[in-house]
Amino acid sequence: AAAYARALATLHHHNADWVEKAVRQSINAPADEAVQLGVVDFESRDIDTLLQDLDGRQVSKGGRSYTLQTAYAGIERVDMSGFDQFLEAVADPNLVYLLFLLAIIGIGFWVTHPGLVLPGVVGVIAGLLAALSLFNLPINIAGLLLILLAILLFIVDLKAVTHGVLTTGGIIAMTLGGLFLINTGFLSEAVNLPLLLITVLSIAGIFFFILQKVIAARRQPYAAGEESMVGHVGTVRESLNPDGMVFVDGALWQATAIGGSLPAGTQVRVLGLDGLRLRVEPVQQQQSPLAEGPQAASS
Repeated sequence: AAAYARALATLHHHNADWVEKAVRQSINAPADEAVQLGVVDFESRDIDTLLQDLDGRQVSKGGRSYTLQTAYAGIERVDMSGFDQFLEAVADPNLVYLLFLLAIIGIGFWVTHPGLVLPGVVGVIAGLLAALSLFNLPINIAGLLLILLAILLFIVDLKAVTHGVLTTGGIIAMTLGGLFLINTGFLSEAVNLPLLLITVLSIAGIFFFILQKVIAARRQPYAAGEESMVGHVGTVRESLNPDGMVFVDGALWQATAIGGSLPAGTQVRVLGLDGLRLRVEPVQQQQSPLAEGPQAASS
C-alpha cells in the first residue's frame, strides 16, 4: 500500500515522502498545511471556488494535455442509491461488532439445539450482514480470531472442569478482540469502548451463571438403578392384589403392594426395586400416624 501511494504521488508531482509516511505511520495534516507540504494542489472553500480555481489548469491524460474550462460549468448532483445508503448504514464498527456476536451466538445455539430454528435464522442473517459490512471496513484479522477464541473458551469451560479459568480467559480475549477488530490506522473510529464493555460483561455474566449451574449439577450425587426410583410417588393403574401395575415417572411398572391390596387410583410411594418389579406402599400409610396424633391427644 505504501509503495502504491508513493507511486501515485510521484505521478501527480506531489510530496511522495509525506504520502508514504501517512500510510506507514498514520500521520495527517490540516488543509492549509497540506498545501504547504505539496500534498494537495490548493484549498477551496466551496464548490464554486473550486471550479474557479480549476479553470485554466493543465491536466495530462493518455499522453495528451487538456485545459480545464470549469468557470461556468454546470453542477449535476448524483445521490446515493438506496443500496448504497444501506451499505453506508451497516458499515459502522459498532453495528458490525454486534452483528458478528449475534451471528456466533445464534448459529452456535442452533447447532447445540437443532430443534430451535429461529436462533439459526437470526444468526445466519446477522452473519451475512456482518460479512457485507466487513468488506467495507478495514478489519483486523487478529481481532476476529480473538473474538472466536473467546466464544470457544466460553463453550469449553462448560464442558471441562476449570472452575471459570477459561471463562476469565474468554473475557480477556473478547475485550482485546473488540479493541483490535477495526484497524484504526486507516479509520479513526473503532468499536465504542462502553458498548464493548457492556457486551463483554453481559456475555460473561450469562456464561458464569450457566457455569455455576453446571458445577452445581456435577456436585450432586449420581443416582442410578434402585436409588433413582426410591421415594418417587405414582398412581395405581391396575389393582394391586398384591401384584398389579402402577404409573411412576411417566411409565407403567409391575408392582407389588406391601401390606395388602390397593385399588386403582391409589397414590403409592416406591420403597424398592426387585428386578423390574417395584415394591410400593400407599402414601396415606406414612401420613396416618400424624393424623392419629390429635385424636389420641383428645382422648
